[in-house]
Amino acid sequence: MGKRFFLFVLFFAVVFSLASEPAVPAGKKPKISLLNSTGYEVTEIYVSPASSDDWGDDYLVNATLDDGDSFIVTLPVPLSQADTYDIQFVDIDGDTYSRYDEPVRNGTVIEITDEHLDEYAEEDAGLAE
Repeated sequence: MGKRFFLFVLFFAVVFSLASEPAVPAGKKPKISLLNSTGYEVTEIYVSPASSDDWGDDYLVNATLDDGDSFIVTLPVPLSQADTYDIQFVDIDGDTYSRYDEPVRNGTVIEITDEHLDEYAEEDAGLAE
């Protein structure tokens, strides 16, 4: 119970601290918080406007994000240019977790869980027979 309670308190602390942030002035890039609830260490994070065909650069660079931790991302463009984003995590095993068409505003908290694990094509399964 101790770990779950700690994560619960941490999550709400992040939510309340971000909710109290002032609105972003026009033309400024807002910040969002991404919470890793995948059960795995994350080695890459990608965030791009939903209208983009490119994931862009890895936000973690050479860092990692432990399960239960959050990471603050400054969005690549102002909300006036894009207010819906796609988010992708890559875990230590190379598995990907994605959320698409997420509406955002300054201070939005987006949780990525094991329910967001991407499905792979059936032909990829069993290649190591």
